[in-house]
Amino acid sequence: MENKNKFPPTRYQGSKFKLLKNIKPILEDIKFNSALDAFSGTASVSYLMKDMGKRVYSNDILKFNAITAKALIENNKCLVKEDTINFVFKNNDSSYLNIISENFEDVYFNSEENIWLDRIIQNIFNIENKYEQAICFWALFQSCITKRPYGLFHRKNLHIRNAEVNRSFGNKKTWDTSFEVHFLKFISQANSSIFNNKQDNISFNKNIFNLKEDNFELVYLDPPYIPEKGSSTYYGDFYHFLEGISNYYDWFENIDGSKKHKPFSIEKNPFENKDANKDMIFKLFEKFKNKTILFSYRSDGIPTIEEIIDKLTGSHKKIDIYNIDHQYVLSKKNMQEVLIKATPYL
Repeated sequence: MENKNKFPPTRYQGSKFKLLKNIKPILEDIKFNSALDAFSGTASVSYLMKDMGKRVYSNDILKFNAITAKALIENNKCLVKEDTINFVFKNNDSSYLNIISENFEDVYFNSEENIWLDRIIQNIFNIENKYEQAICFWALFQSCITKRPYGLFHRKNLHIRNAEVNRSFGNKKTWDTSFEVHFLKFISQANSSIFNNKQDNISFNKNIFNLKEDNFELVYLDPPYIPEKGSSTYYGDFYHFLEGISNYYDWFENIDGSKKHKPFSIEKNPFENKDANKDMIFKLFEKFKNKTILFSYRSDGIPTIEEIIDKLTGSHKKIDIYNIDHQYVLSKKNMQEVLIKATPYL
């Protein structure tokens, strides 16, 4: 993708970053000035549309993803200043809460790292500028992901990182690099990615069916994907630790202590339910029946491509299908990414 602005790289399940070069020409063929990215995730597609000069409404039900969009999409010009970094790293010798160090010992990070996280998170919450705060949280999210085996939080497996064994996978040097070094690297990457597209872009943190904003012409849909065979991606479980950071002062009462990895109690996403997913997707189509829809999907999903086309044909006058060969990280299957463009009658 030959963009003048550079989206910062991330390790995130389901990210469309590597597909932007395929998505861009499809978007360029659509006449629109504003768009909703309804399940924004890493905000890479939001960033692409922002770079195209569009007004972008970015939404995600997970708060940490909405913070990402606030930092990279809604924010047009604010960078993290050196004084702010010094403030974040400062130990005020005050009475810090110890949510992580008291509840996540030997779960994800070492003891001294847990203490560091508790302090840094609370310092970030005290940053006055909301965009500097959002960038700092994004840098912290990326630092946490980078220091985790597989970049996930669905298992208590700190022992994988700490074990002194011969390794056929993983990057122990990266895992053992200090949080401070990672954080500063990601702050630099975020600062380099910020640009002003001269549009009033907005980040939302809502259930998509509760989003009232309607002042856009195109909606990009990339909901959680349910495969016909195999396992699904459960974002709330994979990244619950980042959601806990985002809700730090409410974290303790939302820890599910019945499980070893102590997930943040997040309401189950019906899009991640095999029995409900089809109905939820069809409800999306009904909600956006008057909008141009660009739907990211896979060839082996539930509902089937044929069912999706049949449903969209009832509300949209023209359906275009684009097939992309793509190998997903941690997946041995070489499936097709499918982009479905639906043009409304209006």
